[in-house]
Amino acid sequence: MRTVLVNYSGGDGSSLEQAVVIKGAKDEEAGVAAERTWMEQRYPGFHKGQQALLGAGGKHYDEIRITTREGHKTVYFDITDFFGK
Repeated sequence: MRTVLVNYSGGDGSSLEQAVVIKGAKDEEAGVAAERTWMEQRYPGFHKGQQALLGAGGKHYDEIRITTREGHKTVYFDITDFFGK
């Protein structure tokens, strides 16, 4: 069994322009797991709220609302690389 490492690039996820870009996920299930891993590393103990799929500039994004110890945040992920796989 081959392990594929997921790559994170882009920004801090604070806006579409600063979306966290996920590359290397083999399918949507792996991509969603990568989103969760990224959020767990940065916002331990976060609670996931609403999620929306957005499209802009020919790319696909997940907009995820979370609650952290500091309050409410919205995090954006560029999911173009694994969307629909």
